[in-house]
Amino acid sequence: MSIIFECERDGQHYITCPCTNEQYALYPVNSMYQLLRETPAGQYPDGPLAYLREQGVTPQRVADLSGFDMLPCLQPPDPRHGVVCGFGLTHQSKVAAPPEHDERPAFFIKGFADTLKRSGDVLCMSRGALSACEEAEVVALFLVSENGQPDYLGYTFGNDLTDIALAKSKRNYLAYAKLQPSAISHLLYRHPLPELVQGRTSIYRAGNLHWEQEFRTGLSCLCYDVGDLFNTLWQHPALRLPGTLIYLYLGADRNSADAGIQLSHGDTVVCDFESGPRLSNLIEWENVHV
Repeated sequence: MSIIFECERDGQHYITCPCTNEQYALYPVNSMYQLLRETPAGQYPDGPLAYLREQGVTPQRVADLSGFDMLPCLQPPDPRHGVVCGFGLTHQSKVAAPPEHDERPAFFIKGFADTLKRSGDVLCMSRGALSACEEAEVVALFLVSENGQPDYLGYTFGNDLTDIALAKSKRNYLAYAKLQPSAISHLLYRHPLPELVQGRTSIYRAGNLHWEQEFRTGLSCLCYDVGDLFNTLWQHPALRLPGTLIYLYLGADRNSADAGIQLSHGDTVVCDFESGPRLSNLIEWENVHV
């Protein structure tokens, strides 16, 4: 198992792993998505980097990654090949009573892969959005094979930005409230989904800390069996088009909106995942000019 990521400089993409020996070994590729779709690298026992080494690909070795751009985890060259979706109200902290055995949480689609932004990018709420709230989450990644089987690739972390006021304004508006951009880490964890991830969310306003709160997420925090959730989704052929990369946000702990905090245009939201990445993003609205 390993952690890998994709970076880019001067139009050339590379795959590497976090530095452990004072140097990065950067393997040139067209894209990580294409490598996993077009070769057996994803099923290779020791992972894509071992596959590239076996194929004789010569890495570029650098001491640091200054001048390289970190890319959103597995983002396809054509954003139409990636679908961003998720579940709502999955966490024990969000549900008043345990769900019945045949209940499933709400499912929604956020958009295509170009709605995923890196740490440091602006998250721009759509014109007419009523509000914004952050949701620090684990994101499961699946790539649909040529036989229509969604293959689990690993997981990463994200911030599922939501128009929470719209979601609460009218019945059944959650899916519309989710049609906003999301932050996502560049790191791909080639591990089983984590049982528990802890972290802290902070909101900065005019450069000063405005609010912060710890969060807990992972399989042990869910009200549902994640295998059952996946099996329910994969029953539907509409999600099994070969070559489709599926980003599945698994749900969030309580957030700033639950604490009565209103995010404002110009706020910066920081999600720190313990022993993981930091996602920091400026929040703006399309219809506000600064």
